[in-house]
Amino acid sequence: MSNSKLSDFWFTAKPEETQLSLDEVKQIRVREIHRDFKIINQSQQWEPRWFLKVLDCAINTLNIKDGYMGGRPSLAPLSEKIKICCIKQYHLKGARRSVYNMEFARNNNYLFVSKISENFFNRINDYMKDERLTPYLQELISILSEPLIGFEENFAIDGSGFKIARGKPNYIRIRTDMKERRGYIGCHIIVGIKSKIIPYAFVSKGYVHDNNFFKPLILKTKEKFNIKEIYADSAYLSTSGINLCHSLKIKTYIPPKENTIIKGLRASPWKSHIDRYYKDMELGKERRYTLRANVEATFNMIKSVFSDVLRSKTETARRNELLCRIICHNIRCLIYSYFKGDIAFPFSVSSSFE
Repeated sequence: MSNSKLSDFWFTAKPEETQLSLDEVKQIRVREIHRDFKIINQSQQWEPRWFLKVLDCAINTLNIKDGYMGGRPSLAPLSEKIKICCIKQYHLKGARRSVYNMEFARNNNYLFVSKISENFFNRINDYMKDERLTPYLQELISILSEPLIGFEENFAIDGSGFKIARGKPNYIRIRTDMKERRGYIGCHIIVGIKSKIIPYAFVSKGYVHDNNFFKPLILKTKEKFNIKEIYADSAYLSTSGINLCHSLKIKTYIPPKENTIIKGLRASPWKSHIDRYYKDMELGKERRYTLRANVEATFNMIKSVFSDVLRSKTETARRNELLCRIICHNIRCLIYSYFKGDIAFPFSVSSSFE
């Protein structure tokens, strides 16, 4: 379509001049957006109810040994601490305003803490600082992705930053300033294209380079998922990463950098990757690389629903807080997939969810 005709379509005041053919309309709207609001309404209305059920069932699959580790005994075992931290992040309230949510979970037999006193909010903050929770939280993220193992085959990788205090600019504005990034917590994730599920995630200091997490994310996800394609931006481009994906029979779509050598290459995984990317560019609106936008959408989902500001004051607590938010995001994705009909209810205990 010519530029003049496109301009007339958007700005003319005469409706009779805007009668375009179906092919011309599709050229303007490159991506058709399909939303089934009946499914969205069902999943979001009943999400808080199903959240507790899925969280409880997933934590039970961890088989945590809740014996005390010596010293002064805690008021709650590790499994209860994980539930309390995740419930706090899901409702996105301060510790004091989270006490009612803990009481609600306790009355519905999801928590079994002996007593919820007026000063219980201090315990909630202490639980978030427990460094023993971190490996269990990462494992819980992986467990929550398992129901979609047969559903997801293509993944996107990216990293983003979360603020440690209000008033700081959005991460996208300072992402190239390594000095400014020290005031942020880095989050590195791999995301399923269809469901936005996160099979694994790493939390780091804000200035750590994204490419350090490319191989671990691939290998951790490959343990459970059959990965066919990977999409990432140029920060993840490296010979070792391309060779790893080639050995695992994974197609990579990563754009070359300005100084990338693209001519005079012999047959190699690197040359195959470069050729694949440039052939993909010729497909126009059918390009595969554009699917990388799903990882950006996932970060937007987490930050818009659970905020991009971390409340905790210590490094361990911030790490646990961010992992809890990813757990909450995965549960939301599972609930939506369930109402959409993509999966039966997870964890092989569907009878307990009726």
